[in-house]
Amino acid sequence: MKHVCCSTLFAAVVFCAHLGSAQANKAGGPAGANPAIPMCKASDLSLGTDDENGSFNGMSHAGTLLVLRNLSPTACRVPQRPEITFLDKDNKPLPVKLEITGARFMHPGPVLVPVVVAADAEVTSKLRWVSGEVYENSTCVSPAAISVTLADGKQQAALAGQLCGDKTKGIPFEASPLAADPQHKP
Repeated sequence: MKHVCCSTLFAAVVFCAHLGSAQANKAGGPAGANPAIPMCKASDLSLGTDDENGSFNGMSHAGTLLVLRNLSPTACRVPQRPEITFLDKDNKPLPVKLEITGARFMHPGPVLVPVVVAADAEVTSKLRWVSGEVYENSTCVSPAAISVTLADGKQQAALAGQLCGDKTKGIPFEASPLAADPQHKP
């Protein structure tokens, strides 16, 4: 009975995935998957951060909203999860690693199609980290900047703060996939 139940569950998941895929194709498919829209060049974008008036801060945690703005006159695409690097005052990478939560059972991970950035629009990602020395073996770093790697280059922005972790496990941060800024109305 257990096998039948699992098979039924698998069939339901496959059916729902197919139904969602058919509906996406009816609407033209996910916009990020459209190869007619070129990938953004680093020179097409600006990078900024926004602490959203401290809304990320509290209980030994901090964060920022990462903001990529398309400065070009046409739409382009960016990876939903680009490489993010925290840099010290000498522009050297700090030992901080992205920790992906919620996708532990997906190997090698969920498929994330690129996200379209309309002309003069923004995509954002919420970054969060531990900012206090709350670990028994705490280690902390203070970045001077943050960098996002794109297909043909990097964008960089100033960033102040403190990221902490356990000396034996490293310094983690979380980042939501990039998504269109909800305030932009095309």
